[in-house]
Amino acid sequence: MVLSSAIFVKHVKIKMGQKANTITLKKNYENLNLLSYDSRSFIIILKYLRSFEFALRKKGVWISKKNMNFKSNLCLINLDLFFCSSKISYFKRKGIIKKGSKQLFLPRKKINNILSVFSKLRQNLFYFSSNNLNILVNRNTSILLYNSTKKFISTIFSRRFNLYIDFLKITSLFVNKDVGLDFFLYLLSQVFKVLSKKNHNRFIVFLKFLFKLITLNNKDIKGFKFVINGRISGKPRASSFSFQEGSVPNQSLDKNIYFSKQHVFTILGCFGFKLWVYRL
Repeated sequence: MVLSSAIFVKHVKIKMGQKANTITLKKNYENLNLLSYDSRSFIIILKYLRSFEFALRKKGVWISKKNMNFKSNLCLINLDLFFCSSKISYFKRKGIIKKGSKQLFLPRKKINNILSVFSKLRQNLFYFSSNNLNILVNRNTSILLYNSTKKFISTIFSRRFNLYIDFLKITSLFVNKDVGLDFFLYLLSQVFKVLSKKNHNRFIVFLKFLFKLITLNNKDIKGFKFVINGRISGKPRASSFSFQEGSVPNQSLDKNIYFSKQHVFTILGCFGFKLWVYRL
């Protein structure tokens, strides 16, 4: 009998600063339980979840968190979904999103597709649930972000106003701890991805302004540190640039410092993003 296991993590909580070593690094995993003695079931569901996530992304739906658990003869799957602004009216017409509801209502065709995949497994019971993150958006935080960052629309979000609206929503969710740092950094990579080289410095100014705004108006977040690596402004050689807003302790075991990194593939090459956030 083959033992298969994997971990789906909400976020990684690093109780230390920027440099990692085996002594000071402590990782606290949340929502991590996936343990199955049936390797066939594990591989089928994992493969299906990846293809399902890719299909949702093409439809304008981003998955913030995914959990999958096996318990005896029961398979539990839970997804946290964020619907992009350009597709919300389409999903409302299809009946997938209903006003005031946090759940996702799949059409019969999609349900049959899911059942056809699960019919290959040996589990008898399946529980498939989803949460709508758009319901949790804080209106006051979004309005504050809009009034403060609307001057960057013409440069950073030129001809991408729907992405700007999604940026306001996801940032408000991140400030209120409704989404993890990985998802927030993925949003920043989508904002940076199509920028021309002349707007790279403008993007850095935008991030400095954003992080300073968050630290001044939120008591839970004390500081940000951001590092970008790559051919910034189209330079012939890659370079590294970093800045810090607020306080981010370098070495401390009793501080809650969250870390995430992301690769961004553009026409100018690959860029690397690293972000540290210090929360109380």
